[in-house]
Amino acid sequence: MERGAGVLLIVPGAGFAALLAFTTAAVVAHRAARRSAAER
Repeated sequence: MERGAGVLLIVPGAGFAALLAFTTAAVVAHRAARRSAAER
């Protein structure tokens, strides 16, 4: 039972971390694209 509760707690945390990393990467890519477009 304890192990199951631990997994239930870890999985959403890992999902949130992955979502945060994906969002950060998207923002960085968007900024880089805007910067290269402005330089042209």
